[in-house]
Amino acid sequence: MKAIKFAVLSSALALVAAMACKEKFLEVPQTASFTEAKLTTKAGIEGSLVGAYAVLTGRHYGFYGGAGAANWFWGTVLGGDANKGSNSGDGSQMNEVQRYATQTTNNTVYEKYAAVYEGIVRANIVLASLAKTSEPMTEEEKNRIAGEARFLRGHYYFDLKKIFNNTPYADENTGAATVKNNIDLWPKIEADFLFAYKHLPETQSAVGRANKWAAAAYLAKTYLYQGKYDGKKYDKERHNREKYLKAKEMFDEVISKGKTTGGLKYALMEKYGDLFQAATSDNNKESVFQIEAAVGTGSASNANRDFILNYPYTGGPAGCCGFIPPSFDLVNSFRTSAEGLPLLDGSYNNPKKAVKSDMGIESKESFVPDNGNLDPRLDYSAGRRGIPYWNWGNHPGKSWIRDQSFGGPYSPKKFVYNKGDAVDVSTWNNLTGNNYSIIRFADVLLMAAEAEAELGNLEAAKGYVNQVRGRAQNQDHSCSYAGSFHLPCFIYSGRKGVPSQQCRRSIGKRIKPPFVNAFGKAIGIHCRGRSFKIRVISVEQLVPKPRTRLEGSQSFDMLSKQVQYFRSIRVIFRQHVKKFCFGEDCPTVSSCPMKLRMFGHAFRPSVHINAFFDVKHFA
Repeated sequence: MKAIKFAVLSSALALVAAMACKEKFLEVPQTASFTEAKLTTKAGIEGSLVGAYAVLTGRHYGFYGGAGAANWFWGTVLGGDANKGSNSGDGSQMNEVQRYATQTTNNTVYEKYAAVYEGIVRANIVLASLAKTSEPMTEEEKNRIAGEARFLRGHYYFDLKKIFNNTPYADENTGAATVKNNIDLWPKIEADFLFAYKHLPETQSAVGRANKWAAAAYLAKTYLYQGKYDGKKYDKERHNREKYLKAKEMFDEVISKGKTTGGLKYALMEKYGDLFQAATSDNNKESVFQIEAAVGTGSASNANRDFILNYPYTGGPAGCCGFIPPSFDLVNSFRTSAEGLPLLDGSYNNPKKAVKSDMGIESKESFVPDNGNLDPRLDYSAGRRGIPYWNWGNHPGKSWIRDQSFGGPYSPKKFVYNKGDAVDVSTWNNLTGNNYSIIRFADVLLMAAEAEAELGNLEAAKGYVNQVRGRAQNQDHSCSYAGSFHLPCFIYSGRKGVPSQQCRRSIGKRIKPPFVNAFGKAIGIHCRGRSFKIRVISVEQLVPKPRTRLEGSQSFDMLSKQVQYFRSIRVIFRQHVKKFCFGEDCPTVSSCPMKLRMFGHAFRPSVHINAFFDVKHFA
């Protein structure tokens, strides 16, 4: 009986075994995933590292953007430089965050949080795989890969600390399923950037990768933030000074020795507008660390997808969607004094000093842009009516704005592509290939200035600030640009009328080449001992005016020339204001300082010309 039972049991087991052999087709390997064996190869580790960089764009983490490292929503909008834009119903979850009334169910918060932690996870995978590498690698290769991974992890945690403050910390050795947010992130961020600074090379074959000096700049920024925002209560003053000193030391290193991953010595680009144009913005000498983007690759994911919503709403480039319009506060802050200095007392928002806008004015109604003293960087930073919008023609105002009453009268302009630029058209809205700088050299100089100021070194701070401000005076003298012309220059302060040999220019020029007369056109300045000449040769203006002349007195030595189609020309002196030439009415300059023999007084003439013309300087 036992034998029978055994035989029956044996037969049953054989049958099960036979069936199991035939059902192996049910064992399907996982797809869209990698085994540890593949991840620990050299190619697997390098591929994982590229994946950690990829999260910088924020792609695949929310339709509305804002999850990427550009932080156009979390920085620019929440900081007050721009509004969310579009209309109140479009991306309405962002309205909560902008009002600082965020609900726990807000998807914008989740998207940013998830994207940053995805970057951390990917960096941790690189480090864990590197520790188990199955293929031979040199110490130099290991240090470079570990340095890049820790740099990226430091960046992602810096983003979390900056936006959310206390968040859970996990590295490549964390195995717990639940991680608390009771660890101070600053020391962890410092350690990652310090490791990257010590182990990354100065240059790399792929210019989009982090290098030693990008890590140094980020480490200095980390010290600076701790000094300013994270002073310890028990000894805040000492703690802050220690951090500022460390920040200063590291900034000094970056400024004196730093170079780009491609080997260029760090320096400011000569022209501010070049920072936002596709042909000149990518991996230039001012780039410390950028988010890389490219078009023409066959995938929209490689383009600058984080800015997909950030174009004028209708007309011009793209046609959608009117997000991130510059705020009134930002635009008004470009108002300057007659000497070209910012209004640091905040008075720029006073109604009498605020920049004139077309708020509430239909595009078909007439409007004349503000012709007061403005920092020339304004019209690289904001699209405003009556001013050429890159090379798309004059910004028409309200017709390019989705809802003025919600987002204001201005359009985003930085990183918007020019007509003729290559763009990706494979998705629902056009995308540019412009890189975005997370840190550029101007940031380094201004952060260094802040550290110096906190330490009481005001002259050093002033020097750094003036380097950045000086670049604003060096705009292209014949570029395609728009608006009123402001030219403070030629400071005469020598004795007996002898000039001090200073010829200073701060140009905000507005030019539309298609409207320029084909014949000679220029405005030029010539130093002539104790006097100078302003030369204006004929130009065309969109709004014709019969005849206008610029006349000057013999003693002031201004060359008289006929100017066609000008609305108005004014020459403004520190002591007096005189209008020149409306039609045939041309007052003299008999009250100018030179005529009154005010040789010991400094004065600055300015020329405001509301016209479209080509500008060339001869001084």
